[in-house]
Amino acid sequence: MKKKIVFIGNSIVNGFPHKRSACFASLVREKTKDEVINKGENGDVTSNILMRFEKDVISHHPDYVFVMSGTNDFIYKDTGFDKCLENLKKLAAAAKEAGIYPVIMTPVPVNAGMAHRLWMAGSGVDYIMVEEQLKKLSAALCEYCMAENTGLIDVNTGYRAFAESVGRFEAYIDGIHPTAEGHIFIAGLICDWLCENASEEKAGN
Repeated sequence: MKKKIVFIGNSIVNGFPHKRSACFASLVREKTKDEVINKGENGDVTSNILMRFEKDVISHHPDYVFVMSGTNDFIYKDTGFDKCLENLKKLAAAAKEAGIYPVIMTPVPVNAGMAHRLWMAGSGVDYIMVEEQLKKLSAALCEYCMAENTGLIDVNTGYRAFAESVGRFEAYIDGIHPTAEGHIFIAGLICDWLCENASEEKAGN
């Protein structure tokens, strides 16, 4: 059955710096033929996603919402670790309350050395700290999703292995944003999850 899916999050969800047709949300649409709405915004943080969640997700009444955020919280020091995690839990709870199945996507890992040279160079961002916080956040999100029966795609672990396999110049544009090949990889993780979930639903009926 055709489903409606909303993706919400930051520039990685939006597909920066690629054309929208090359981002993982569009690739999922092409592969599954589901109705996909992309609500990724460049530079977004978890606190702002909370503010726009009603308009950009709940009002569309999707079957699923896939949430990816956290990177900019640490780059811009918008929130600390605890608040960032709390915001993501609130997004999942808001989706469930609205009858939408939430799927948390752990953040894409940062390549600190590459980001220091190529993304916001000279800004003083501590990308090693960002990388460490994202690892910590991903572990906490995995634990939360398992405990709360919330959908989970562990992009952090999967993408780290992907980047090590193909090499950072094939995996990252700038140490933060995935290449086109990276988006293909992430789309594959999502399609696999959707396929497995659909199989479980079918078995349960």
